[in-house]
Amino acid sequence: MGLQDLVFSDEGRALLLRRSAADFLHGCVRTQALPGGWVRPWRVTERQLRVLGSCMAWHPGLYRRMARSTAGVCLRFRTDANEMVLALRPDVWNGKCADPVLGLVVDGQHLGPVEAQAVPDGISGVDGSAGCSLASLRLDAADDAPGPGMVPLPGFGRVRDVTVFLPYVVGCAVRELWCDGQTVEAVPPAPVLAVVGDSISQGCYVHDPSRSWTALLAQELGMDLWNLSIDGQVFQPEFAADFASLEPPAMAVVALGTNYRFERCGATLVRRDVRGLLGLMAQTWPEVPTYVWTPPAHDEAAYPTHRQSCYAEVLRIIRAAASVHPQQHVVEGTRLLGPADLGLLDDADHPAEAGHQQMARRMAVLVRAGQLGGQQLRQRADAALDAAPPCALGVRESLERHVGQLLYADRDDVLVRLPRGRRAFFGTQAPQAAAVLGALCAGPDVREVLACGRGMGQAARDALGMDSVEPVVLAFWRRRAKVKVSAQLRRQIRPLGAEHQQEVVRHVGPAQRVDAAWARELLASGGVLGAFEKDELVGFVGELPDGSIGMLQVFAGHKTRGWAAALVAAKANEFVAKGQHPWIVAYPYQKALVKRLRELGFELSPATEQCVLCRGGSWGAGADRADDGDADQVGVSVKHDESEEANA
Repeated sequence: MGLQDLVFSDEGRALLLRRSAADFLHGCVRTQALPGGWVRPWRVTERQLRVLGSCMAWHPGLYRRMARSTAGVCLRFRTDANEMVLALRPDVWNGKCADPVLGLVVDGQHLGPVEAQAVPDGISGVDGSAGCSLASLRLDAADDAPGPGMVPLPGFGRVRDVTVFLPYVVGCAVRELWCDGQTVEAVPPAPVLAVVGDSISQGCYVHDPSRSWTALLAQELGMDLWNLSIDGQVFQPEFAADFASLEPPAMAVVALGTNYRFERCGATLVRRDVRGLLGLMAQTWPEVPTYVWTPPAHDEAAYPTHRQSCYAEVLRIIRAAASVHPQQHVVEGTRLLGPADLGLLDDADHPAEAGHQQMARRMAVLVRAGQLGGQQLRQRADAALDAAPPCALGVRESLERHVGQLLYADRDDVLVRLPRGRRAFFGTQAPQAAAVLGALCAGPDVREVLACGRGMGQAARDALGMDSVEPVVLAFWRRRAKVKVSAQLRRQIRPLGAEHQQEVVRHVGPAQRVDAAWARELLASGGVLGAFEKDELVGFVGELPDGSIGMLQVFAGHKTRGWAAALVAAKANEFVAKGQHPWIVAYPYQKALVKRLRELGFELSPATEQCVLCRGGSWGAGADRADDGDADQVGVSVKHDESEEANA
């Protein structure tokens, strides 16, 4: 006999622990007592409900109905029960009531969705239960059983953290919660994440309400969710007028704008509404960090934007309105779900479950990146890199030499911004790596990414959509002693000056490995070493913006004389003299170079551990792929975009 069967008999219910479901509500701003012991949770205030149904609203009928839904509202508790039954009464619209769907999360694991079953005649012996629905919640897992073929005894199981999300598209009232355990304890309130959005944030087209990006983000950040999202909603300043009557949240997200695609609208009125809502929120919550989204990507071919819509100007309007408030931070929606992610949509605009998951993960990365101070961020990076394999040495060196700026770090991931549109990344878990890279490296300004860690190349490619991906070998020198180099060749190696700029660019330019500006800077600093035979320049080596040795060239007619090894050794010794660890990136097909590096005493991280991704396919093609036997071409830098240099 199941627990739900016990609920239908007086004797069975006497064996169960009964609690009022209203005692465990989270995510609502008020509750309404109804006849028969029912309690209705509301996620909007009475004033907001009137605003949504007023003549000022675009679609008052739809808004009133959606405002009654329990999107984001949940029950949270700790219990030793194995099974529970929740009694709820969903709203009836047009004489119909669909079976409501709930989301179930136990100890952070999603076990839903759970469909509640209608009980039209109610439960015999329970007054006021007519028209209710019952949701059976199974909390235990297979490994909780004491042995094969056995089930855990009620009340003797482990205590679990349970969250039950109420329906996202309809409203409901709640009443009893029956269980087979000995205790059900309320979970204290957590800091609140408030989300003002539309149908995407409400969770439409996601069958499980615990799987919307809002619910996932709140779970990721350890926060309670207050979901103020309304299907069809646009920027409506009056909706924010009642925020002053409520306790300020710990953080807020405004995710509006998509609905301007579907109707005729003018930029003047939209600008007024956007400024009005964001201005009221800034005035009411001056200390609340608020993330203001521009709309995510949509499928224009599947559903074209209304010809008389001002949607093309909406992104600029949102950015401008949020920029005047210091506590409001603009988030480009296409960094969360971009044009390359249209396969994650359920229709032209609404993400499917995988799309919601990606948006939540990437938004969590952006929040954490903004919350961590420089010292705390560096401590996390050092902890992650201390435990990292050798492939992460280049990432560490870029930080140690202050070549790169630390953008993000947690226990598994480190992301560094380098000059001229480059990034260096180390990670261990593909899903989290994709979230970090997608949130912080998307966009045409990032031209090249060195991804370190097994499987990180595929994660980076999936997240960034870059069209060139090349496995590379990373060679590094961790000794204090200098690299041995032929004394005869060493005497013929010296720094090059500006007079060699044209020749340097001529040799490396066709491969698009450095641009004239970088070559000029490097030559001015003495960063390029040249090899000479009777005062004739026969080769050179430099360094790339990430601090690695690169630009290695030995001219035709002077190969097979040991210049490649001598130049690399001489350049490496410059770093060793500064107490730094030289490193160099090579292609696996440059077998002679890899052999020379090994002979010089460099340690090697195999090509399965790191790769370089490039936008535009501007390197790694044609003659540069050939291994000429003297290994005298190396460096995986693309032609750099100078536009980012001032910010690097």
